[in-house]
Amino acid sequence: MIYTPSDGILYKDTDGSPYMDTWNYHSVIGKLNFSAQNTLLDISFSVHQHAHFCTCPTLLHEVAVKCTACYLLYTIDKGLILHPIKSFALDMYIDADFASIPL
Repeated sequence: MIYTPSDGILYKDTDGSPYMDTWNYHSVIGKLNFSAQNTLLDISFSVHQHAHFCTCPTLLHEVAVKCTACYLLYTIDKGLILHPIKSFALDMYIDADFASIPL
């Protein structure tokens, strides 16, 4: 089981094997980035690390992206549950004395 979206900081892998898989690395990073910005804030750091290597991904970076994907599969049933309410009220508090600064 994978309990974290990444194992640590990714580094440039100049001596590693080239990226060999059939899926598009750029496209997957874009989809993960959209998810990280909108709903899945817990993967923001790992997606940021993956995005650094979009120009020249290696096998190490491919494995790291797959690790993040496995984390998402493991946590598919976790998240926030929002219950809508029928009555909507907006509470607003204003600093009426302008922070005690005389005008």
